[in-house]
Amino acid sequence: MTTLLDSPTNNIDAKVRKKRKIKRYCVVSIILLFLVWLIYATEVERHNGKMIRCCANIFQLSFAIRSYQEFHDGKYPQYQSDNGEHLWSWRFVVKDPTWQCPDQKFHKDEPWNSEYNLQSIELSNMDELFICPCRRSKDKRATYVAVTGPGTAWTEISKGNVKNPKKTCRNMILFIETSEPKNHWAEPGDDISPEEVIRLFQADPGLVKNSKPWFKIKGKYFSTPVYFCHEGHWPKFFATVGGGYKLFSEIKSVEELRKRLYVPEEYLINKPEQ
Repeated sequence: MTTLLDSPTNNIDAKVRKKRKIKRYCVVSIILLFLVWLIYATEVERHNGKMIRCCANIFQLSFAIRSYQEFHDGKYPQYQSDNGEHLWSWRFVVKDPTWQCPDQKFHKDEPWNSEYNLQSIELSNMDELFICPCRRSKDKRATYVAVTGPGTAWTEISKGNVKNPKKTCRNMILFIETSEPKNHWAEPGDDISPEEVIRLFQADPGLVKNSKPWFKIKGKYFSTPVYFCHEGHWPKFFATVGGGYKLFSEIKSVEELRKRLYVPEEYLINKPEQ
């Protein structure tokens, strides 16, 4: 006796198979969604870790520059060598110029890119402080650059051309984080002019203000919440004469940016030489 195709038994078996198929589909979908979430969470955590290190770099660098200023009669670090013949980045003097490498030491009587010094530089790992981990490049180009030139806080304060600089220039921009690094971190001439900063701002003024932060933190080392967002190309952070650092998103116009880049004439002892 054969069972009819549309018998109750066949209908029940078909429903059971359908339920099992749906259950398997749901289980597989949940597993795939979990794996996607896990990969995403891992990537976000990795990226956030880099951004935290970048923030810590800027905090440490601004503190080091301020300490240098206090011990050098108000001046900021310049490109220099002992005999004046060889130049290197101001970063060498921010970090103790007698820094040690595992087997050798930087020779100040040679160019920064001499064979011996390049080996020392490679072994020093100093670039970890001067290069944002989010934008690390094989050629170790610096992502934190000084804003220098006539009328800037870095230049005029170092020349002693500013009245009461700690009070009058506290919020002036001293150095920035840029996504357009040009020079190796140890190479001289790695600064940026105010007009170049303004050009970057004008190229895409809404990029930072429209970016959504990944997260924010507020702790014992931060007086205000610090937002982390490294998407895009425009510089995200800047450090001030006062030793603090902030996001560029707080600057709303070119006029406001220009005021932060150039020392007001009423604070200057003499008009800057152009």
